[in-house]
Amino acid sequence: MSKIMVVDDEIEIAEMIEDFLRIENIEVVKADSAEKTLELLNEDIELLVLDINLDGMNGIELCKQIRKLILFLSFF
Repeated sequence: MSKIMVVDDEIEIAEMIEDFLRIENIEVVKADSAEKTLELLNEDIELLVLDINLDGMNGIELCKQIRKLILFLSFF
């Protein structure tokens, strides 16, 4: 089963995306902040659906952090 993470600070939007993905038998992990995303992110997640307008760290900065993390982890 595929696993996708949906990151959106608007719960209703994240739940709507989750509903559509579950119809296709896709497992969904939801996060409502950049901090929660970094906490829940793991190698089982195949795709990240990311809101750009997050409170605190915006989606673009979060994407940069994730790319750095993946690059760092690829060395080990």
